[in-house]
Amino acid sequence: AFEIQVHGPLLIQYSNRRFMTGLDKKKDTDNTEVISKYAYDHDYPGREFVFLDNPHGHFMYVYFDRSLIRYIPQLASLNLDAWIIDARGESDDYFSTTISSYKKLREAYLKEPELWNVPIKEIEAIDAVSRRPQKAGFFRANQTDKGRKSPYAELPDDLRFIGTVKDVLKDKKMTLEIEEPLFEGDHLYISSPRKKLVEFDISRVIPTEYDSIIQLNWRKGVLAKSKVYKR
Repeated sequence: AFEIQVHGPLLIQYSNRRFMTGLDKKKDTDNTEVISKYAYDHDYPGREFVFLDNPHGHFMYVYFDRSLIRYIPQLASLNLDAWIIDARGESDDYFSTTISSYKKLREAYLKEPELWNVPIKEIEAIDAVSRRPQKAGFFRANQTDKGRKSPYAELPDDLRFIGTVKDVLKDKKMTLEIEEPLFEGDHLYISSPRKKLVEFDISRVIPTEYDSIIQLNWRKGVLAKSKVYKR
């Protein structure tokens, strides 16, 4: 049988080891230990990755649910034996809405394929009962990250790249890897991966045993992986 998951969570990591054993726990209907947690993407606020431990192992899911409802014609052309909708752990509204939407649109397309349109109302109905964003999934949706916009702030053309922030210790120090020497009084432009641009004059340079690694006093808004520029 040929089948495909058309809707639901996407597993991106699995281990038969239970990495979260010992954390806060709840019991499922069989009275076996289940642990569920969320991890947040530091560079992209709002992206919540689901982590789950149960007797079968450790699971990590992507922050969005796969939704192929825009691609009913392509799915219909594959002559699949089954379209899988995974709604485990979701509400009854989520389950009934997705099932009815896919069934309705599949039947409508097979009956009159020439009248097919992207189902905006059905997409909005699923969005209304979903906890996570709905996307097509890997490759087709993001084309393996092709064309992704840079998370860094736009900079004046007369700045030149001189290094990278390797580590930040809040309220204390920042560690930089630099391509040219820096001195007290130099004016820096630091572009963080949150589209923020921080400007300041160096008040103190703390050398290390490596010429390419220095430390500066901490500055609010500067994150690890920030890029350092100078005129």
